[in-house]
Amino acid sequence: MEGITQDRLIEAVMAAQAETSTPGDGAYTFLQLRDVTGWGETRLRRHLRKLHDDGRVEVVRYTTHSIDGHQITKPAYRLLDDMERTP
Repeated sequence: MEGITQDRLIEAVMAAQAETSTPGDGAYTFLQLRDVTGWGETRLRRHLRKLHDDGRVEVVRYTTHSIDGHQITKPAYRLLDDMERTP
């Protein structure tokens, strides 16, 4: 069952790549992934953790500005293809 839902997450991200602007290099914020999948935060976090543990997702950092104008660094998630995965 886990594989089916992780596959759903991967499919949703791949489908969104053409439609969504990302922080860079094909990475998506947690909120973008939540919107693309329609999943709740707990479910999405659980699957991102599993994909990360399996070496299928990479956490990258991007710079943005907070509401008060301060520059902040936030995480984004990039799915790795088979060639990029670490053993």
